[in-house]
Amino acid sequence: MFIKKLFYFALMMLFLAIASDSYAGVADFKPGSEPDGFRGIKWGTDIATLNNMEFIGTDPDDPNTKSYKRKSDIMELGAAKLNSISYAFWNGKFFVATVLTTGEVDYHNLKNVCFEKFGKGVQTNQFMEDYIWFGDKAKMSLKYNEISKIGNLTIFSTDITNRMTSLQDRKNKEGATKGF
Repeated sequence: MFIKKLFYFALMMLFLAIASDSYAGVADFKPGSEPDGFRGIKWGTDIATLNNMEFIGTDPDDPNTKSYKRKSDIMELGAAKLNSISYAFWNGKFFVATVLTTGEVDYHNLKNVCFEKFGKGVQTNQFMEDYIWFGDKAKMSLKYNEISKIGNLTIFSTDITNRMTSLQDRKNKEGATKGF
């Protein structure tokens, strides 16, 4: 399950990088609602400063990215019952929160909470439950998979994901220059 979630995370980062230019200004958060973290943990918080966190695993594609769960998390958001909440840290700094639900009812409850808090975002495909929001501090995606019945809310730190992308771009340029 962890590897599957990380694969979806990598795809999501690629999608958000491409889509952010296409939806600029359209998929903004409701004024004053842009998240600067999740459930009291601010973007960039060092994992060493947090208590009650349980290690889940390391991203097989990036050993600098490690995921945790918080033992004290309440597994509800509004009327939505949550299956899991994970917190990802890159080089020890918090940059992604992922919330999963199972079933259509809990997904729609989660969607209603998100729309109330952040505004409606943009539905990327009118035939799918797939919404995005973009801000200066955060990017967010909300999806529902009709086949697996899994709802997925992912909130990213814009700053840290941009740093990750810059580092990858730099490594690719070096590889193109020196690797051949």
